[in-house]
Amino acid sequence: MQSNDRVEAHPMTTFSPPASPTNERQISKAEARRRVLAEIDNAVFTLTYTPAAGAGFFTDAYDIFAINLCAYMIGLVYGADGQLTRSQELGLKIATPIGNLFGQVIFGWLADKWGRKKMYGIELVIRGDYPLSAVITSEFAATRFRGRMMIAVFAMQGFGNITASLVALVVTAAFKDPVLDHVDYRAVDYMWRIVIGIGMVPGLLAIYSRMTIPESPRYTMDVERNLDQAASDADFVKFGKFDVIEDRA
Repeated sequence: MQSNDRVEAHPMTTFSPPASPTNERQISKAEARRRVLAEIDNAVFTLTYTPAAGAGFFTDAYDIFAINLCAYMIGLVYGADGQLTRSQELGLKIATPIGNLFGQVIFGWLADKWGRKKMYGIELVIRGDYPLSAVITSEFAATRFRGRMMIAVFAMQGFGNITASLVALVVTAAFKDPVLDHVDYRAVDYMWRIVIGIGMVPGLLAIYSRMTIPESPRYTMDVERNLDQAASDADFVKFGKFDVIEDRA
């Protein structure tokens, strides 16, 4: 005999584990990272960090070109028979490119390990400016302006070359009389020192400007994992100022 009693089916309920604070924290950090990146990429065109990067390229180009112009002057003062030997001239001119090679490799690696700002300025001593200035410019620049900013920074090399030629021309004209009339090579000694020494001026300006900019917000966010500081550093792209915030992560 069949029973007419029906067993009511109860709907199955799915178990939802409580949200993990760790997951919420990761989500909030990911969202904060996206906001910081959007703040940088949507920033208006600005030149707040360009002088720091451009001055380094200008200084490097000035020094590289100026030493070629001054090699003949140095030969008149210190070389035998008024000129340097081929080996001496080669060593004088090749010292700077060798410094560039080692500086780029060493300071490029140190900037990845310890941060761009900690190395920025020091690298001018050993010619590590090329990788750091390029990275600083690309990481600070908004996406739609990045190409133009890179062109503006690298264009300072041409201005450095032209300036070195103009300075050498002016200095030579200023010491024309004592050199030609009295054959005074002490004046030539002053000439090459002045031409090289003037190259320190943009270098000092570059060091000062690099001491006043923050760490790259992308490095602070992705390497140092300090989102609060990265958000503050992003304000430098827009307003030219930033606050130092301790890492609370």
